[in-house]
Amino acid sequence: MQMAEKNIGKHTTMTPIKSNTHSIPEKAQRQDDEVTILVVSCSERQHTVLRRMLGLIPWSVHHAYDRETALTLLRRERIGVVLCDRNLADGSWRDVLEDTSEFPVPPRLVVMAEEADVSFCAEVLGVGGHEVLLVPVRLGELVGAGLSAWRSWNRRLQAL
Repeated sequence: MQMAEKNIGKHTTMTPIKSNTHSIPEKAQRQDDEVTILVVSCSERQHTVLRRMLGLIPWSVHHAYDRETALTLLRRERIGVVLCDRNLADGSWRDVLEDTSEFPVPPRLVVMAEEADVSFCAEVLGVGGHEVLLVPVRLGELVGAGLSAWRSWNRRLQAL
């Protein structure tokens, strides 16, 4: 799939131009599944890897390198899922979760971590996170977590 990349300040927004749908699960291809994800990471390498992976999927993907930019994007765009590094230069996943708590329907948070034991996963889920993904992230796990988180957010949105 080709993506149009638009740079605005310190973040990049990627939108699908043309869908190459072979090997993408049918549920991820449906037009009514307008999955919107915000990747929050201070690592250029992490953004590069996730751009490649998410470029294979017909989702709307936004990128931010810090919490301030992430919050600006979340206020401006209709984003249902935040894919966030465990640790950021200006905080952590907990800060992002707190930042989004002001929204009527906060986006679902998927935390990416290089190490995650049972207690960390329980902590993330216990305070309202949706899932923990181990880095390096695998495409199948990313698709599964992204769809699950987006559907959870969309159900909450529809219930309003």
